[in-house]
Amino acid sequence: MTAYDVTVTREDNLWVADIAGLTAATDVEHFTDLDEEVRDLIAGLTDTDPEDFAINWHYEVNGRDVTDQPGRYHETSSFDANL
Repeated sequence: MTAYDVTVTREDNLWVADIAGLTAATDVEHFTDLDEEVRDLIAGLTDTDPEDFAINWHYEVNGRDVTDQPGRYHETSSFDANL
């Protein structure tokens, strides 16, 4: 299965997702919209179904790697969007 590396940053109150290897990016207002938006973008650019690839998520906020924190968000609903 193909996998894409996606780096998410917080910019101007938006979550910006940069997709490595595709020279593509998208942004969303709500963190919970990231997966669907990124999958739709990759699917459209690669002519595949959104379920046909994996995403390796990486998160940076204020220049800090916070990759482990979104996982805790999904478990505890306490992710601080203003890091």
